[in-house]
Amino acid sequence: MNNIGEKLKLLRVTRHLTQAGLAKKSGVAQQLISQYEQGATAIGVKNLAKLAAALGCEAAAIDDRIRYSGGVADANTRRIDDDILLLVVDNWADLPPMTRVEIGGLIVAAKKTRGGG
Repeated sequence: MNNIGEKLKLLRVTRHLTQAGLAKKSGVAQQLISQYEQGATAIGVKNLAKLAAALGCEAAAIDDRIRYSGGVADANTRRIDDDILLLVVDNWADLPPMTRVEIGGLIVAAKKTRGGG
């Protein structure tokens, strides 16, 4: 399965969530979730992060173009986007501890990639 919409739907259904339930939990409009699942609209970085957090998974579980190596983003395949960083900062207290560890690893990898390391 390599279709992002199919993966999103599978993750949602296995968590016993309706599109409306996921919309409420993630803050992403139900209409957009429907479009993502149908493959009609590409998922933006902000909404990918919101949906992954609401589903309790890594963004890579939804979009396999994002690859992880030991919880740290492979610098050759993924760079942290400023929008994700703002979203993380705004929601840090609400994130599960393991997600914080993974995000910390992503930040370290991004700093090394950008020479700030």
